[in-house]
Amino acid sequence: MTGRFQSWILEACILATLATKDAYGYELTKINALCASESTIYPVLRRLADKGCLTVSSQMHQARLRKMYSITPAGLDLLSALTGEWRAFRKNIDELLNIGEE
Repeated sequence: MTGRFQSWILEACILATLATKDAYGYELTKINALCASESTIYPVLRRLADKGCLTVSSQMHQARLRKMYSITPAGLDLLSALTGEWRAFRKNIDELLNIGEE
């Protein structure tokens, strides 16, 4: 369960970030809110690309080849579904922790 939780949350965060702007994988590792290393983010990026949720283009930068990630319509659909999962999960946790009750 823990692995699944971390996976879908990270997918949602990456998709939400890419919904606002395209980014290199390394840029995503520098987003503090993600709290994820390169070894964690790159497999998720590959998985999302394999699902058709991201497109990947290669660009030269300072004599190095970088992969630029962009969200696709399928990625936006997945983001919407994961946002719904997040809201349900958060509601359940809030109820469990009695958050918002007086």
